[in-house]
Amino acid sequence: MKRFRLDRRSFLRGSSAAVALPVLHCMLGNHGKAFATDGASLPRRFGMFFFGNGVSPASWVPTATGADWSLSPTLSSLTEVKSYLTCVSGYEVKEGGSQLHHAGMAGILSGLPYIEISNTGGAFGSKLRGPSLDQLMVNGLNPPTQIASLQLGVSRAVVADEGSTLKSISHENSEQILMPQYSPLEVYNALFENYSPPEDPTRILRHSILDAVGEDLRALKQKIGTEDRQRLDQHLTSIAELRTRITELPPEYQGACMPMASVSQENIAVAGQEPLTEVTAILAELWALAWACDLTRITSLMFSGGRAETVFHPVAGVTKTHAALVQSEDANELALLQPIQAYIMSQAAVLLNKLKETPEGDGNLLDNSLILMTSDCGDAATGSNSEYPLVFVGKCGGAIKNPGVHHRTVGGNANDVLLTALLAMQSGVGTIGEGEFRSESPVWEILT
Repeated sequence: MKRFRLDRRSFLRGSSAAVALPVLHCMLGNHGKAFATDGASLPRRFGMFFFGNGVSPASWVPTATGADWSLSPTLSSLTEVKSYLTCVSGYEVKEGGSQLHHAGMAGILSGLPYIEISNTGGAFGSKLRGPSLDQLMVNGLNPPTQIASLQLGVSRAVVADEGSTLKSISHENSEQILMPQYSPLEVYNALFENYSPPEDPTRILRHSILDAVGEDLRALKQKIGTEDRQRLDQHLTSIAELRTRITELPPEYQGACMPMASVSQENIAVAGQEPLTEVTAILAELWALAWACDLTRITSLMFSGGRAETVFHPVAGVTKTHAALVQSEDANELALLQPIQAYIMSQAAVLLNKLKETPEGDGNLLDNSLILMTSDCGDAATGSNSEYPLVFVGKCGGAIKNPGVHHRTVGGNANDVLLTALLAMQSGVGTIGEGEFRSESPVWEILT
């Protein structure tokens, strides 16, 4: 009997809506590693998980190098994805600039020094000189995806008066900044609600997109196997559950069209306490769905911005902003920095575990992805951009060693690490940076 094949670009369609499908076995060849219709390999994807104010190197850097390394205290929550982790330590952002956070953020995002600007309203202002790493990846995508790149954000407590460098991790060029989307509802709509009559902006609350594609869904289920039906049901359930959870968020995270009656009072952020944990969990699921549907292959999540003003209330004892704590001379306040960093990594774990749990072909989303976790400086408390926090996650389609290793080069050029990502992702970019800090030498030790 001839096996039923489904094109990888297929959608469930209704009269007014369409739902993207995950990768199903009926789309793949016999070995589960390429699409049956054209033989194309499963797509490689790039992501960034970014947080402000750096780390405490003593608790961040693993003690052992090579393949037999163990998670450091700050990275300890990443146990479930340990085999997918590649830690790169000792490297420095060497680009010039007197402003720690501006220099670090511009350097690690673009490989270039910042451009100083004036009239921003703050004490100092800057913008990136060139495109950020994720946008260099976008330019190499072939064919392009429905959404070129997806920018997500958790904490809104960003520095707004020092130019564009600290506000976003995604920049098309020095003038075009791609701001993160902080509202899970807006992200959900952008991904899954591609039809919404302008006269009815609240349609999402009263009419499920899944109802609109019901007929197409029933027809497809009659053609596919049991495992594909289960995967499809799981995918659609995830979409429906996300919609329900989004409606329960505080109104500032839902979007303007949501009626206040659907929000309970205790969910609303009070006295600067942002729902960091709740929002991260939903954005992690949205990220995974976007990749599973191949709606986009480039995603960034700015958990907190450059020189973050976030108050990390989930960590006991934290009442001051993160930026204030790293500048403190009080030992008790400085002692809160490592728990904050550990909490941030626990939230990264939520995302990474979700990607690992999402099946694709004969593996999961991390098998064909590369995610860079990094910050806007090395150590804000000591004012250093050496010992820069750099962790890769994922096999990147076999380009990155697995299990991952801890590679250490004291005083290394961080641009070498960025070039490694560009090479692994087959971006077509063979160099990054300028002048004496230009890199044409990737970190071969972590590549296959």
